Amino acid sequence: MYNHLGAMKTWPNSKDGWIALALFPFKVYIVMAIPFLEACVSCKAMFQPGYYGYPHEARLDVCLGYFLCLAVLVFGTILQAIVCRGWSWIRTLGFLAFGFLCCMHLLTSGTMGR
Repeated sequence: MYNHLGAMKTWPNSKDGWIALALFPFKVYIVMAIPFLEACVSCKAMFQPGYYGYPHEARLDVCLGYFLCLAVLVFGTILQAIVCRGWSWIRTLGFLAFGFLCCMHLLTSGTMGR
């Protein structure tokens, strides 16, 4: 058992791993920002009956975060396509496309909080 735990690696050994580790927080934001916003809106709706939709300021703040993440992921996709072996850049491109769709959803959703 001890040998197995000693074999676990905490830090990456290759450029591919370091680039993937640097892009990880931005990928997490892409996936978790809208569910977190939904949870916050749901909690606020519990305490304010009649409340619905996203507050305008919250949508803009989340979209600003998406724009930042999209810029970093564009750079990361290009870097992975040039430097990394394999097809890891396609996975990053998928996160980029998903983030773009989420951002467009937030910008075009017509419901606002009262």
